[in-house]
Amino acid sequence: MMIDFISTTKHLEGKDTPFLGNLQFVSGNNSGWLTFEAVGCRRIKVQYNEHLNILKVSGSIMYFMQGHNFSYDRKLFVQGIQYLSTILKVGDLWSSQVAAFENGVIMNVPLAPKDYIQHHTTLQAEKLKTYENSIDRGYFRGWRDKDVFLKMYDVKNNFKHKLSRQEKSDIGLQDDAQYLKFEAHYIRPECLNKGRMILLSDLVCPEWESVFSEDLYLQYKRLVPMKTLIAPTNKKDLSSADIIALTFAEEGLQAGKSIGDIKKLIYSRIDAISEDVLNIYDKRARKAQINGLLKKL
Repeated sequence: MMIDFISTTKHLEGKDTPFLGNLQFVSGNNSGWLTFEAVGCRRIKVQYNEHLNILKVSGSIMYFMQGHNFSYDRKLFVQGIQYLSTILKVGDLWSSQVAAFENGVIMNVPLAPKDYIQHHTTLQAEKLKTYENSIDRGYFRGWRDKDVFLKMYDVKNNFKHKLSRQEKSDIGLQDDAQYLKFEAHYIRPECLNKGRMILLSDLVCPEWESVFSEDLYLQYKRLVPMKTLIAPTNKKDLSSADIIALTFAEEGLQAGKSIGDIKKLIYSRIDAISEDVLNIYDKRARKAQINGLLKKL
């Protein structure tokens, strides 16, 4: 399990104000928000609104502390939060409300990550909207609802422009290995806590880590691993009709249908043809031919 916070909000009490002298100023706006950056191995965004007395911290603690999120170390995560608390001089950041966070797992897989990414879909009943773009096609796919954004992506491709060759070697990224990551980006973390906000301290609490691990598994179960067909290896079983049947059947499987469902669909299409064109015996013959084609797959 690899937890990382994305954004936290701390409502400061009384006249308590953060010390911003250790940060690099970025910008300000008419709403009173000042944006700064804390500099580490990577930068963390810090925003402060004096009128509302609200402090926001956004980013990846793992990137901030070690320059990547290929591995997760709870102690390092704790050190990162404590360091930010020290330089901001606001006391305890652990009482901040978590506005969003991520939990994921990286797997060393035997096939190319795109083979897994392209063969996962979701059922309509789950009400997850599929997200992908042309740039990342094959390397990334996401599924989103109002509470969570599920992501599956190729780790090496994700690091391609983020890490140097030396950095990849330093973190143990093997040239001949394939890494797939599945993660849940919780847009509304309170969905895990019966509508109540989760605190930053909860992210490192052993009891909560069990909750996060279990929910990550449940989130994955919302997806459907698509089945694929093994094509015949004998030339005589790969006629033009066989190839058409293979293509049609695989498309059906990827849509969540079984071979039986696909067979029924084709049979229904045959039955719908007028008997002036195909009589009952012609239809039986066509169905037998279809059954023979599908048996080869």
